[in-house]
Amino acid sequence: MVSAFVGGFSPVAQAGAPWMTRISAGGCRVGQTGMDAALLVSMKHSNTIFRLLLGFVLAVLCMAPLSASAQDSGFGLGVVFGDPTGVAFKAYVGPTTAIDGAVGLGVLGGDHVAAYIDFLWESRLTSWSGANLAWYIGIGPKVGRFSHHSHHGKHDDHSDHDQLNVGARAPLGLTFQLTRVPVDIFVEAAAGLWIVDNARFDLDGGLGARFWF
Repeated sequence: MVSAFVGGFSPVAQAGAPWMTRISAGGCRVGQTGMDAALLVSMKHSNTIFRLLLGFVLAVLCMAPLSASAQDSGFGLGVVFGDPTGVAFKAYVGPTTAIDGAVGLGVLGGDHVAAYIDFLWESRLTSWSGANLAWYIGIGPKVGRFSHHSHHGKHDDHSDHDQLNVGARAPLGLTFQLTRVPVDIFVEAAAGLWIVDNARFDLDGGLGARFWF
């Protein structure tokens, strides 16, 4: 499951092979094949986030024998890959209710910083000897800071400005809760509406994992 999860969403795999490595007797030479500066920065961000995600999964596997509990109470902290890509958390406030959220970069949804927090209603679908599968629905606010690049006519003047947007989202998702290991894996899609400063509909989502304390 871990290999499918990491492999299916590897930013390096999705971005293709922009680098060619040539090995010679004197060492290695790395050449760039037409990648512009903006794409290079985006790749660096994606690779960093992917390393964090892989490190988290490996850390969870190492810590798994230390403790175990069902994920229907407590606090979970982990990572999410999607829009945004960054840190994710979840805290149960009742047997079937929880609050979750995330903050990070919009790697898949654009070059921006985003955060959200949701109130969730959760219901178990089925159970196995070592895991539970539940679905959830929720609603909550979100914010995003977008960078815009402007071009001013004949003088070739360029300017950058940031725009802060505020809106709401309604996620629908599944969570795979391990009962022998304090970990859950979740996937969700969320319909959203930006209200301030540029009103428009939006769709985001993510795949992630959390370690429970």
